[in-house]
Amino acid sequence: MLAMIKESRFTMELSYQERGERTIHMKAWDCYPVFVSWSLIRKRAFTVGGIALICAFFLWFGTILPRTTTEVFASPDETAVSLFAKAWNETGVFRIPHGLPEVASGLIGLHPRSMVRQGEWLVPVGFLGMPFLAAVIDRIHDGWSEFFTAFLVLFSAIPLWFLVRRSFRSRIAWWSVLIYLSFPTVLLYVNRGFFPNLPVVACTLWGVWLLRKAIEAKRGVWMVVCAGLSGLAIGLALFIRPIEVIWIAPWVIWFGIDAIRHHEKTRLHWMWVCVTALIIFLGVGGYGMLLSKQTYPYHSAWNADPVAGYVLRDRDHAAEDRSEVKEISDSAVSSRRSISSLLPIGFHPRTMWQNVRVFLFGLFGIWFGMAVFGFVLVQRRYGWRKISIVSGLMIWTTGVLLLAYGQTSYMDNINGTATLGNSFLRYLLPLVPLIAIGCAIVIDRLHDFGGRKGLFLSLTLGCFLVFFGISSAYARDDESLASTRRELTRYASIRHQAEWTIPPGSVILSERSDKIFAGLFTSVSPLPDKETVTKLHQANVPILIFHRIPTKDDEIPESLRDVYPLAQWMMVFRADREALFYLAPIPLDPL
Repeated sequence: MLAMIKESRFTMELSYQERGERTIHMKAWDCYPVFVSWSLIRKRAFTVGGIALICAFFLWFGTILPRTTTEVFASPDETAVSLFAKAWNETGVFRIPHGLPEVASGLIGLHPRSMVRQGEWLVPVGFLGMPFLAAVIDRIHDGWSEFFTAFLVLFSAIPLWFLVRRSFRSRIAWWSVLIYLSFPTVLLYVNRGFFPNLPVVACTLWGVWLLRKAIEAKRGVWMVVCAGLSGLAIGLALFIRPIEVIWIAPWVIWFGIDAIRHHEKTRLHWMWVCVTALIIFLGVGGYGMLLSKQTYPYHSAWNADPVAGYVLRDRDHAAEDRSEVKEISDSAVSSRRSISSLLPIGFHPRTMWQNVRVFLFGLFGIWFGMAVFGFVLVQRRYGWRKISIVSGLMIWTTGVLLLAYGQTSYMDNINGTATLGNSFLRYLLPLVPLIAIGCAIVIDRLHDFGGRKGLFLSLTLGCFLVFFGISSAYARDDESLASTRRELTRYASIRHQAEWTIPPGSVILSERSDKIFAGLFTSVSPLPDKETVTKLHQANVPILIFHRIPTKDDEIPESLRDVYPLAQWMMVFRADREALFYLAPIPLDPL
């Protein structure tokens, strides 16, 4: 405004006559700069202070679990990432020894979940991007990898703000950032930062925004820098989890085309942007393929089995001929037989509707319903024939994620209930920025009512969504942060007791507690069969079982009574309702 006053050469005259002797003339810019400078200082100080407070609270809240303990984790996937990251820093490969004595080394199915046996080594089941990033960060400073996701997600609010501001007003951008950072699953998985899904979302936000900046850039150097960083961010996103290309590719294409259409750059300019980004992207992808070939020697050929995922199988160390495969998991084989030409596990509308009803309309009904309403308001303004970029991405991303991940039931919770930690919600994390934008549009529309009423309604709704998201993440169910924090403290205590009381080389069996003992002992889950237990006893390997404390044989599952009769259990120590038992040798059957 000050610049406008100077350019127009506007002069404000303040005149008064004192006894008819003189007239006082004042130019507006003689007094206005003092007023403007102080108001801007106060406004900027308030903005910077508010942003700093939000960032500090997010980092404090987003690191509750890492600050509780970094020895144990709440899931086998996180445990595997941590162990293989340490292995890469120590040996340069994503492999760890199986831990069995030589006499029992042929029993290849004895290992924790999220790992498989490949010859003499255990290798990760999941993709290699997260253990690689964790290893690189730990090389910079040991222990920082557990906090990496929290910082990455916090800084991803920057590209989200600019992307939303480009299409809408700044008020919608600010509310989008606040709802995104306070969304329950975002707060849950920044605490459980070794899961790959949230870093993929953060890298994608940076990638599409930097691609747009590169296309808009006027200087060649800035264009090359933005394009290279865009290729790096998108390459890392797909390196972490390649299957997410189903929604990442449309995001990149859609934002790129939108930037080209609005800025009318020459064809040579945007082609250079694409080529620069593609070179960096292919470099990251090529390094990922090299790591995969190094990690999975039995799956390095193009026509071999998948190199990652739950269809990856154990292979006997003696099977030099690659046609010899010892299949351990019948479920893995059955899942492979159900693969269709279009979808990984077929098309099951009833199951998909059940997931949508329970999770999107149930747990997150407030956010999802409001987001849909927000995009309806947008389309009513622009018309359905001219679909907005955000609405198009919302429709596409929701559709492909439901087709890819909504075709099976997820019973992650031991009680079979729907919780925040369910895998289906983790797979739907790419929807969170879009849901946040939709909710922010509704808040902005309430503000447009005008006056104190509009301001009150918009602030009330916005603050409700933010605080309800924070409280849901902390204490909504038994997989929220408060419950998980208590469990991690208990896990750490059990691990310390086992370390002091159990001899090295022991094998600890459990149904779901392998994450407690992995890396310290040979931790096995699920429970092996009678033949495997008998062979371990014959090899004089100490066998222990971590289980809920039974009082009679009937409390042991019927399928396990013959293998693990209660008479053979000798308690080593107790942990609440569970205990670690020494499993005495099974008597040999008489001839």
